[in-house]
Amino acid sequence: MTDPAPPLAPIVFFGYNRATHATWALESLKACPEISDTPVTIYMDGPRNEEGVQAVEEARAAVRRAAPDHARIVLRDENLGLANSIRTGVSEACAEHGRVIVVEDDLVLAPSALTYFNRALTRYRDDDRVMHIAGFWPQDAPYLPPSFFVRWPAVWGWATWDRSWSALEWDLELLRDQIRERDLVERFNEGGWDFFGQLLGTLQGEYDSWGIRWYASVLLNEGLALHPRTSLVANTGTDGSGVHGDESSAFEVSLGSGVPEFPSVVAEEPGAIRAWSTFTRRLDERSIPRRIVDRLKLIVRTLLGRAR
Repeated sequence: MTDPAPPLAPIVFFGYNRATHATWALESLKACPEISDTPVTIYMDGPRNEEGVQAVEEARAAVRRAAPDHARIVLRDENLGLANSIRTGVSEACAEHGRVIVVEDDLVLAPSALTYFNRALTRYRDDDRVMHIAGFWPQDAPYLPPSFFVRWPAVWGWATWDRSWSALEWDLELLRDQIRERDLVERFNEGGWDFFGQLLGTLQGEYDSWGIRWYASVLLNEGLALHPRTSLVANTGTDGSGVHGDESSAFEVSLGSGVPEFPSVVAEEPGAIRAWSTFTRRLDERSIPRRIVDRLKLIVRTLLGRAR
């Protein structure tokens, strides 16, 4: 007799001040067959200042209209910022349920996304090497397998377990020192992006990325993240509407259908690093003004979590 399937993983949804984007995101969740049996908690951050109150209230009204009927909606009085919102909400869900699916208000999910997340969470729940399940990949490279492992944990729609999230290190100085001491800077940056520079920038207060802490923590624990070759999550927030995003079509994807076959071996896929390197190189090689390249790089930073 096989073990019964575990209950569906809970969803934590994070919103702020974008009514239209939040509506799109919630409608896409409701198109997933599992949603009626899935615990859903929606965290709406508070306004940063008086000028932001109206947009926050409009977003909250939109969420009340679009949310699944059984969703629990948490309205923050204060502005925690995305980093602390994510840290708090994910930690609460992991403590209660042991696993979690994370969705932000500027994401649209394919109807099969929740099936993918839940199957992957079940498949790899006892393998400590797997720390993260990603729903996004920036391009469909035909030479990659249907899904694959790579060290980089994309955070545009993702899932994890309590056993992994407990390894999150928030101390940026400690992360910086450990990466240097273990000679991991080159590995951290492999693929063409200066993630170590982003960590240093976060340490210096240039921006507040929770995701760079998560990536560094995964790296230091020799963890891997599962990705689908064809993205099951799209980001609608690169239209210039976000607090820390700019308008760009560079990260537009066509959503996949169904659930990709999972790898038979838990090991990093070398082709994934090559695909990421090709993607980042093409961004820099475009014959466009440097200011636009800089905007694209800012958007890439949002892949590892933005601050509000």
